[in-house]
Amino acid sequence: MKRHKTLQPLSREHQRGLVLAKRLRDAAGGGRAQRERALAAFTRAWSEELMGHFADEERIVGPLVSLEMRSRLVAEHAQLRTLAGEAAAPGAAEDQTFVDRVGRTLHDHIRWEERELFEAAQDTAPDALDALHPVIDDIHARRPGSRPYDPEAGCQVGGMDDESRFAP
Repeated sequence: MKRHKTLQPLSREHQRGLVLAKRLRDAAGGGRAQRERALAAFTRAWSEELMGHFADEERIVGPLVSLEMRSRLVAEHAQLRTLAGEAAAPGAAEDQTFVDRVGRTLHDHIRWEERELFEAAQDTAPDALDALHPVIDDIHARRPGSRPYDPEAGCQVGGMDDESRFAP
């Protein structure tokens, strides 16, 4: 199913999150320096994008889905908040299993949101999503990574391509 316009900014951010999750999983099997860079990118993404992203999902999507789905959304966000805090701690990169767990948890959470949570919101509350469409401008203003990609400019609409912000 095509993603509803109101959810598209969140889905675009999910694409970037999946790249970050893969990077974490790949780094888990690498050297300490690689793990440090991957965790630094995760903690940077956490403070610059993910905190606001989670708040928007809970505010926009949470009320539109079942209590069970909303509870899972909030619980998984809490788990990722905890992991972000642990990832910022000195020495976190020494634990390969931890780095892998962060990557897998982020990956699995995003896949669940895209495959189940967003689909449920679209199926059960399309009119409510239509009414929430004005929030897109606010999300775009706060988080450039949520903007559509402009192939002619080679970057996000309204700004430079900020994929490098989360690079080592």
